[in-house]
Amino acid sequence: MLALFQEHIAQQKLFQKEERILLAFSAGIDSVVLAELLLASKFQIGIAHVNFQLRGKESDENENFAKAFAAKHNLAFYSIRFDTEDFAAQEKISIQMAARKLRYDWFESIRLQEHYDSIVTAHHLSDSIETFFINVSRGTGIAGLHGISLHINNIKRPLLPFTKKEITAYAEKNKFAWQEDSSNQKDAYLRNHIRHHIIPEFEKINPSFANQMNELLLEISEVEKIKNIWLSDLKQIGLEKKDGHIRISIDWLKSLSQGKYFLSQTLKSFGFSITSSNDCWKALDKQSGIQFFSASHRLVKDRTHLLIETLSEEQLAQQAAATHFLWQPSQMVLDLGPFMIEGIESTSVPALDQLSSNQACLNADLLVFPLQIRKWQAADSFQPLGMQGNKKLSDFFIDEKFSLIEKDNTFVMVSGTDIVWVIGHRISEKYKVNHNCKSTYLFNIK
Repeated sequence: MLALFQEHIAQQKLFQKEERILLAFSAGIDSVVLAELLLASKFQIGIAHVNFQLRGKESDENENFAKAFAAKHNLAFYSIRFDTEDFAAQEKISIQMAARKLRYDWFESIRLQEHYDSIVTAHHLSDSIETFFINVSRGTGIAGLHGISLHINNIKRPLLPFTKKEITAYAEKNKFAWQEDSSNQKDAYLRNHIRHHIIPEFEKINPSFANQMNELLLEISEVEKIKNIWLSDLKQIGLEKKDGHIRISIDWLKSLSQGKYFLSQTLKSFGFSITSSNDCWKALDKQSGIQFFSASHRLVKDRTHLLIETLSEEQLAQQAAATHFLWQPSQMVLDLGPFMIEGIESTSVPALDQLSSNQACLNADLLVFPLQIRKWQAADSFQPLGMQGNKKLSDFFIDEKFSLIEKDNTFVMVSGTDIVWVIGHRISEKYKVNHNCKSTYLFNIK
């Protein structure tokens, strides 16, 4: 394995002998084997260990093992402890996402402070195959199908050609010591479920499954490169910069055999969701003035072109401060990031009991455009459907038993100065439809 490891590093030109390498060292078998291979290859390495404080005594034992390993080999040692659960709660992200952000931000800070050339992690082929299945299960494009990348910025992964079985065999043959991570046995994590139940079934069907998956992942990576070249060439042809915005000819776009895909990939680079892209494609033959928003850009469907402009600092500051959006009847669909709102004018009056919580039917005769869509504010009040008199929104939340997270993520739709819809929950009594309405607006959350 050592010879193959050295050959792989040389072929991929991952790093030179004079470079300083910071090794992300968990104390598990993968990072121990990587450390031993790097040392046997005479590379200059330092050890960086993160204690996420998620497994009690076991986490502390991992930290002590890492410190002892560095001392045994006379290596520079860096360690840190994080309250990962508290950070995840503050950022409203999963424990796994929190741990990832914390460790990679810290690794990069050590790399810069201590003048290391690269950060190396012990990800291997089996990890990459698991990542492939995770991304497939959640939905992904080509970029999510090539598994784990060998080299991204200053992060390099020299164990990617090797499977877990090969790494384990090498460790046992050389009688290395390592620490086991008990969380790896818990099927509660999607990665572990795939590792323990999905991949073994493929290996029963095909004993060479891992090697053939490796070939597939490499081929997908090359296909992605070809796709990116194709996109770049077409963007040179089809994207015109004029008067501070980008123009795409609608006729030219429709003439492309892969026009819809080109549009989705182009809009993705400006922060638009795939749903926005699909709705924009459907709107190519509709009236002018339809707008779509991402967190950083606005797209307007003009008569002959799609116009993309960067939101001004004032607009961005306004969104950051109040998450404030405007909805006009002409634009039909508005992308707020967490969700999209579609509004359709109608002369019919649907029965309220036929509407879901993600729908609202309002009296169009009373609405003042543009409608504002924003996060709720402490002073907000409205008249909930079926009630007399106004109620503070904070009291409404208490009555409806909203969690703190639900409150933080609540948007309201405002007409003039009136809240007409607590989005996804309750419309205003004042704006409900009746049989005297000349027209209504049916709003859908997408």
